[in-house]
Amino acid sequence: QTYFEAIQLSLLGKLPVSEVRYVEKSVENAEYAGWLKKLYPDAVFIHIVRNPYAVLVSIRKFRMLHGHYPYLGNTLDAMAFSYYNALTNPLSVEDYKIVRYEDLVSKADETMQSVAALLNVPYTENMTTPTAMGETWQGNSMTGEKFSGVSSQPLSSWESAIHPLEIHLVNRYLSPYLTAFNYQPIHSGESPLRPAKGETLRTYAANRFLVFLKK
Repeated sequence: QTYFEAIQLSLLGKLPVSEVRYVEKSVENAEYAGWLKKLYPDAVFIHIVRNPYAVLVSIRKFRMLHGHYPYLGNTLDAMAFSYYNALTNPLSVEDYKIVRYEDLVSKADETMQSVAALLNVPYTENMTTPTAMGETWQGNSMTGEKFSGVSSQPLSSWESAIHPLEIHLVNRYLSPYLTAFNYQPIHSGESPLRPAKGETLRTYAANRFLVFLKK
């Protein structure tokens, strides 16, 4: 008996079949949303987007946990694909809702009320209390900080950590998505050619190639 089968049996033992809901949160689902909707007509999709500057800083910090400052080209490609799906899926897939992370954090009640309405479930206050498997969840911030509830601190923490190169690359490759999801472009007074902390010579050359690469 697999772990998921055990969960399924547990749920079915406690709830009528008509009340059972499955939640699956893999990022890859956005790519197959149309296909999944055909397989599961009652499926509802909640796609969370976040400020591209903040996303790039967060991914870069995560990758630096395992080594030097990373090559950013693959990350930019993955981000562009995700934002493209967020932009186009609602045009062809029913019950597909875009939620901005910033709205979820700063207007949690209002945002979760709209999500509950789409899911056709009653809104309750505990929908704004972060939990994991029914237990209070303290978050997974890259700063290692633990939170007791929804916190707006991550909304601006990336601003002091972003490098001029990252600003330049977001503006160069992701600017249409800044506009589409109502994020304000920023600009650095420093050159993107300045080396980043922990960046090797080889990675420096690869990242600066992105600066001059013709789109």
